[in-house]
Amino acid sequence: MNPYIRISIEDDDLGNVIPGNIEGEIKKENISGIKEIFPVSYILGEIPLGNGILKWTGFYPEIDEHADRKQDENIMEKYNGIATKQSESDYKLKVNVYGYGEPQLSALSEYLLEGEISYNKMIENNQVILKTLMDGAGYYDGIDIHAGDHITLKVPKNTLADNAELLKFQASDENYIEKDFVVSAIVSRCTGETDEFIGSGTDVVSVIMPQQMMESNFDIADYNSLNINLEEDAKSDEVSNKLKNYIVGLNKCVIHDNTTEIAKKNDSIMQKVYFFYGIALILFFISLLHTTNSMNHQIQSRRYELAILRAMGITEWGFCKILINEGLFYGVFTSVCMLVLIFISKFILANIMQHILRFIIVNNNIPLLPCIGMTLLNIIVCVVVIVVSGRELLKKNIIDEIRG
Repeated sequence: MNPYIRISIEDDDLGNVIPGNIEGEIKKENISGIKEIFPVSYILGEIPLGNGILKWTGFYPEIDEHADRKQDENIMEKYNGIATKQSESDYKLKVNVYGYGEPQLSALSEYLLEGEISYNKMIENNQVILKTLMDGAGYYDGIDIHAGDHITLKVPKNTLADNAELLKFQASDENYIEKDFVVSAIVSRCTGETDEFIGSGTDVVSVIMPQQMMESNFDIADYNSLNINLEEDAKSDEVSNKLKNYIVGLNKCVIHDNTTEIAKKNDSIMQKVYFFYGIALILFFISLLHTTNSMNHQIQSRRYELAILRAMGITEWGFCKILINEGLFYGVFTSVCMLVLIFISKFILANIMQHILRFIIVNNNIPLLPCIGMTLLNIIVCVVVIVVSGRELLKKNIIDEIRG
C-alpha cells in the first residue's frame, strides 16, 4: 500500500462539493511528493428491482417482515430506508453513484466478478459497473443482475434543492433525472467510497461510471473526494499543509493523512510475509533432503542389477544415460503430481478464504513462472542426485557388488 492523502466532504448534503477546478490547480502547482490524484464524484441514486431480482431482502430490515433488527434511524429518517417495497416481488433500492477516472476504473479489475471493464467502451456504449452485495459467506448472488443487463438509474436533478422528500425519492418526477444504462461488469467492491449518505460496504449497492458520463448524463462536474497518492519518500505533513490552501472556504471539507496508518499496516503485512516465507523455506529444505535420500535409496537398492549391467560391458556414458533417463522420469512424474496438488489446494484455499475467512480479493490463477521454475528445479534435483549416487557405484568393484 502506498501512502495517500484523502480530501473529502464529510456531510450528507449533495450541495457541498469540491469544485472540479481544484484538481487542475493542484496539478498545476506540481506539489513535491504528489504522485497521482484520483477524483471521485458522487450522487445518490435509486434503481428499480422488479420480478424478484432482489433475492436477499433480509439485508434490509425495512422490507423484511421477519428481520430481528431495525434499520438505522438516521437512514430511515433521511432516506426512508435503503430499500422500499413496491409489490410482492418488486422493490426500489437506493444506491451510491460514483464517477471515477480511467485509472480508478482500471483498478476495479482486481475485484471483477463478471463482465469487462473498459473506460472507452463504457463511454461509447453508455455502460456502468455494478458493485453488488456480498453475504457473510462471501457469495455475490443477492441481486439477479449480470453483465449485459439493463438498469434504470434515477438521481436528483438539482443537488442544491432543499427538499426533505428529495433524497427519499418521493418528490415529484420533475425533480429527478432518469436514465437507462447497460451493465458492463459486476464487481465486489469500490476503490473510492463515501459513508456520509446510505453508507458503504458489503450490504450497499453502488453504480460506478466514468466521470465523463457523470457530467454528460447528470451534469455533475464537481467532486465528493480527491484521493492523492504520494511518493514513497514524500513528507505527508508538508503536502497536507500545502493542500489546506485549496480547501479554504469549502464547507465540511476535511483532509485525512493515512500515511502513518498505512506504514503500520505495511509493517504488519511484511512480518506475516516473512513468517510464511520462512516456513516455506524450511519445508523446501526438508523436501529437498527427503528427495535426496529417496533417490539415493532407489540407487542403493538396485546395486546388484546395476552391477550386472556393468559386468555385461555397458559403457560409462551408457550407464550415465540410464541414470539420467530415470532422473528425468522421476522429475517429470513428481512435477506433474506437484502441479495437480497445487491446482487442488489452490481451489480449496480460494474457497476457504472467500467463503469462510471472507477475503474480498481472491486470486484463483496459478502463477505460471513459479510453477515452471519449481518444475525445472525438481527435474534438475532428481537428475543430479540419481547421477551422483550412480557414479558412486562406478568407483566400486563389480564382483564385490554382485557378491554383495
